[in-house]
Amino acid sequence: MILCKVVLLVVSIVGITGEDKCIEIIENSWIKIDDVVIKNSTLLSYPVCASFVNQINQTGWSYLTIWSDPSTDLNDSTIAYLAGYLEGYMTRELIDDHFDNAWRTYCTDDPEFCEKAFQFYQDNLLYMKDNLYELASSDPYWHQVALVLSQMTGISDGMYGKLIYKPGINIDIHGKVFILNIITDLMELESVLKRGVNKKDQGFTTCSAMVKLVPGDLIIGHATWYEFGCMLRILKKYYLPFRTESKPNSPAVPGKLISMSSYPGLIFSSDDYYLISTGLTVMETTLMNFNETSYQFVKPDAGVLTFIRTMVANRLAVDGQSWSQIFSRYNLGTYNNQFMIVDYKRFTADKDEQESGLFWVLEQMPNLIVAQDMTSTLFKNNYWASYNIPYFKEVYQLADYPSSVKKYGPTYDYNENSRAKQFKRKQVEVFDYKSLLRLLRYNNYQNDPDARCNCTPPYSAGMSIASRADLNDPKGKYDATGVGFINEAAIDAKVTSFELFKQFKMYAISGPTYDDVPPFIWSNSILKDMFPHKGHPDAWVFEPIYF
Repeated sequence: MILCKVVLLVVSIVGITGEDKCIEIIENSWIKIDDVVIKNSTLLSYPVCASFVNQINQTGWSYLTIWSDPSTDLNDSTIAYLAGYLEGYMTRELIDDHFDNAWRTYCTDDPEFCEKAFQFYQDNLLYMKDNLYELASSDPYWHQVALVLSQMTGISDGMYGKLIYKPGINIDIHGKVFILNIITDLMELESVLKRGVNKKDQGFTTCSAMVKLVPGDLIIGHATWYEFGCMLRILKKYYLPFRTESKPNSPAVPGKLISMSSYPGLIFSSDDYYLISTGLTVMETTLMNFNETSYQFVKPDAGVLTFIRTMVANRLAVDGQSWSQIFSRYNLGTYNNQFMIVDYKRFTADKDEQESGLFWVLEQMPNLIVAQDMTSTLFKNNYWASYNIPYFKEVYQLADYPSSVKKYGPTYDYNENSRAKQFKRKQVEVFDYKSLLRLLRYNNYQNDPDARCNCTPPYSAGMSIASRADLNDPKGKYDATGVGFINEAAIDAKVTSFELFKQFKMYAISGPTYDDVPPFIWSNSILKDMFPHKGHPDAWVFEPIYF
């Protein structure tokens, strides 16, 4: 069967050298997990199987592939639950460590804020359940929302080894899996609900990204900026050919196969960086919102969390325009980003001019989403760079970036930002996917003219394409929030190209950059006693891998 060949290809991308398991529900709804040796017959014997390899100490990554058999007679919600269960069961130790590193002390400084935040999430979950009750059977959007929540339920149950399957969505808002998935949405809630100490001011989920045209190729790359404690990473592939609707004979979703860089316990990428079987690549960099008046639109009964909307769009969209339209529904106004969507189906390697729709950009703020086909701009400049500042004037003004420019200078100026200048200056050095990976790892802050600032010392390691804010002087003086000594670095880089994408592969490296700066070693860092890092290797010096 062609189907089996497709699934085998998905598995072979990882290489079956670790733990392989399959799962089914047997009599009286008992969950049964079997150790397996992957072969054709195995794929037809179980509804859901998975392969997991933990090489964090060898490569900086762990690897997870989950797939379901499209011929199974189980409904989508059961498949989603079982896929989640296997993930939670096989990666439970990493989830525990990542939770302790990312969250354990978060509420200590402001428990009152956490109470308000959890109430917000409880109200939002009730809002989603009300919509699911009315719309999940008729609206493909809400059917996919239900599957995301079912998969999260499965991850949580798998973590704790629950042995009986009970249909339905059972989300514990205080549970580890839910908390890990909503951390990114907390950035906006810290401002909306007035947390005493804003985590984002200490360095939180900003990124660098580039789409680059070179002769005969289109290269797409992303570097995640995140806390040092959050470097436990999983490269994931989900092959889950859900139906577009809950009806048994509905066609399969376009985005059956999603590959992404991710973290333990997460249902989405969070970086975000996705390769999708529709021919789309999707990535983003986070946008700050300095306009307090816009917070009035962030209400728990007014939308769906960003990470859920992202996965729904990834599964249902067929091009950049439809991705933007689907994602724009039910904008809650949290975790605001600039998304970049490239449609490799529309790229022709031997043509100088490409058809419209190849490259879309979407930017979100509370009560506002602007999305536009930016193919002509990409081809005019030969590149698109993204560095946490809105491109569209309407978004830039609404988020009140002009006030921050007046207060902090060019750090928040779209054209004068240090990374904007570095990308513009150095994008000519990119000629293939490996050279783009090098650019995304770039940090030569003591010698780069665009890393200079009105600071003491007069430069910042946080003002480069790949931040290493840990190298800044803890006693130094810096002229803008986020450019001094903070708990943040570019903790990875991953790229794909036209040819790599045809093989559904990315080229990725884990850990902070060490090209022109000292490598990050926990035992040598003053951060070692300041932030938990359970499960981490000591020295983060790894080579790129293919996945």
